[in-house]
Amino acid sequence: MIKPSKYLMAVTAVFAVCIIAFAGVSLSSDGAGDPYVISAPDDVGVVSQSYTKTITTSWMAIPNNPSTPYVTGASWMSLTSSNLSPGSGSPTFSLSGKPTAAGTYSCTIVVPVSATSSSMAVDLNINWTCKVTSSPVSYTVSYNSNGGSGSMSSHSTTSSLVLKANTFTAPANMEFSGWKANNSGSLLSAGASYTPVANTTMYAQWVASPPSSSGGSGDPIMLSFSDDIVLAGSSYNRELTYSWMYNPSPIGTVSVTPSWLSASVPVVSGSTSKITVTGTAPSVTGSYNVVITIPKGPSASSMVVDLIIKYTLDVSLTSTAYSVSFDPNGGSGVMPSLTVPAGNTISLPNSLFAPPSGKYFAGWKVNDTGSVLSAGSPFTPAGDTKLFAQWDSDGDGGGDGDDNDDGGLLGLLTYVLIFIIFLICVFLLFASRRTKKSNGSKKFKGGHKLG
Repeated sequence: MIKPSKYLMAVTAVFAVCIIAFAGVSLSSDGAGDPYVISAPDDVGVVSQSYTKTITTSWMAIPNNPSTPYVTGASWMSLTSSNLSPGSGSPTFSLSGKPTAAGTYSCTIVVPVSATSSSMAVDLNINWTCKVTSSPVSYTVSYNSNGGSGSMSSHSTTSSLVLKANTFTAPANMEFSGWKANNSGSLLSAGASYTPVANTTMYAQWVASPPSSSGGSGDPIMLSFSDDIVLAGSSYNRELTYSWMYNPSPIGTVSVTPSWLSASVPVVSGSTSKITVTGTAPSVTGSYNVVITIPKGPSASSMVVDLIIKYTLDVSLTSTAYSVSFDPNGGSGVMPSLTVPAGNTISLPNSLFAPPSGKYFAGWKVNDTGSVLSAGSPFTPAGDTKLFAQWDSDGDGGGDGDDNDDGGLLGLLTYVLIFIIFLICVFLLFASRRTKKSNGSKKFKGGHKLG
């Protein structure tokens, strides 16, 4: 039979193991978490032929204290150089290699956080796909006027090509701004290098032409407003408010481009002026530079200058778009806002904010109310939305819809377990002492040893 003292030793050992395990869990701060993921353009390669690629990204995506980056997904590919020194231009990664076998390679540049980074920091993953063929494959790039007129010839390539200069005739009161592959994605300029991974159509992109000179002396006052969006073929109405001090005096005839918009004469109320912009959007989708010119009147002095108001208006197949912005909520730093077409769903990003001291990112709250949403959760905004970062000091975060996440519950249960074990140890300690005292009473009685 095991004596109570041995029970005490065994339980004490278990108690020590629990303490060590708990410390290992609660003190871990290796920056674990989902990486921040961005996508680079896909490209092509040919077996046994040289492959090169250069990727440039934003400093906002780079961890504050990065470790040495590396590339995965294709053993024949190597990262030949990277520029991660602040103040020396944009972060740039150069890759090269010779494909050894045909196939589709899912490649990733990993920029890991260093061991000394805070638990808030996460790795950066840059993903793209490289399609390697046994022999060169020719892809055709053609051009679409997208509301303009005229024609342009196509061209083919087995690697990359230079996008042609536009020769289409622009729609009325519009000018060429660039190309979009299959009418989606990033705007590409004429003369840019492009590597097709399939037969591709480049759609011309048109913006409103800038206004002609109003004839006023001196440089005009320029005001910029936030971008806007309107459903193709629908009515448009927007009020613009600014300081009355920007108005010329007297005011001439107000003009606006594009021609399908009109603008009211500024209405002064107190210290502000208001202009109402109205019109019916065309059925052709595109991006329009709205320019409202408020010129000085003929009798104005030579010191008075024109006022020009500008913003971008997208004519889209969706009725509207919402702004999703981010608030550090006690953290520090900045995150760029997102523009999400109505009805679209996004995956919530990881926080790029630096956390408050001793805290960890737990997720987001919509307008700082409701449940906590973890990074990566699907989110469909119902209007302009501000997401507030949520910070947790009791675990590594999670955002499962409750402020008391799994990490906090695990810590609480661990404390309870340790307390129970402590009580057991105290009980066994007293039981051991009582047993020894009892044995001593049986061994000696009246100075004689008991048989």
